[in-house]
Amino acid sequence: RGSRDMYTSIIHKAISCSSSYEALVLIAIGALKKAKVGKDIASLDVQEMLTKIESIANGSGEERYLSARLSLGDLLGILSRLGDAGILTLTTPKHSSTPWPLIQTSLEPYEINSSYRNTPHSKLAEKHLAEQRLF
Repeated sequence: RGSRDMYTSIIHKAISCSSSYEALVLIAIGALKKAKVGKDIASLDVQEMLTKIESIANGSGEERYLSARLSLGDLLGILSRLGDAGILTLTTPKHSSTPWPLIQTSLEPYEINSSYRNTPHSKLAEKHLAEQRLF
């Protein structure tokens, strides 16, 4: 249990230090996972990610995100770096109709959101990843 807590702490610290584009990617992953709550999701599609990233960037109103025009190559590069850090994994489906890699992460949207507290990305994370409050 102690080693799991230490690993999680390191991952959360790595997330909190991410660049604007990395934050955009991680927030998009969290938002997609949050939207699919209750559904059995093992992984996310890269094509779906590009669409979500563009939507979040355009809705942010902040220049650092609005300038994010990520190509598939850019996104794969960011995902690869995040994979190297142990934050997510990329897999290529063996028998699938789509040529896109799939993204998997054990992080929950609330973990991504809490990792961005007190960072320049906190407002964007809160907007897309916070739990709905009734009161």
